[in-house]
Amino acid sequence: MSKIIVLYDSWCPLCVSMKENIQRLNWLRLIEFQTIRDDSRIINIPIQKLEKEMHCININNGKITTGIDAIASIIARIPLLTIFYIPIKLSSYFGFGHYVYNYIASTRKIVPIGNCSEETCDIKNI
Repeated sequence: MSKIIVLYDSWCPLCVSMKENIQRLNWLRLIEFQTIRDDSRIINIPIQKLEKEMHCININNGKITTGIDAIASIIARIPLLTIFYIPIKLSSYFGFGHYVYNYIASTRKIVPIGNCSEETCDIKNI
C-alpha cells in the first residue's frame, strides 16, 4: 500500500483531534499530515477547496481524493479500522456518504490562530 499525504485544517479543532487520533493508529507509517494553513505548501489546490473538504494525495501516483473518499483512503491504511473500509466505500458509491461528510464539514468550527484574546475569540463556521 502506498503512502498518502493528508491535507488538514490546523485551525479546525475537529480536524486536529482527528489527526492526532489517526497518528496514534498509524503503525505502518503510511499517512503523513500537512496543514493547509502552511504558506510553504507546494500543492496547487485553491485554499477555498482545501477549506471545504479534506484532501489526500497518493505519493506514488499523485491521485487526489477528497471528502468521504479521503476518509476511505485513510481507513485503508490503518489496520484497526480496515473493517470500516467497505461500508465507507459503499456509502461513497451510493452517495449518502458524501451527504454525511459534507454536513459534518459544513458545521465544523474554525479558530484562526492569533485572532483570539483573553476576552473574546472569533470562531467561524466554514
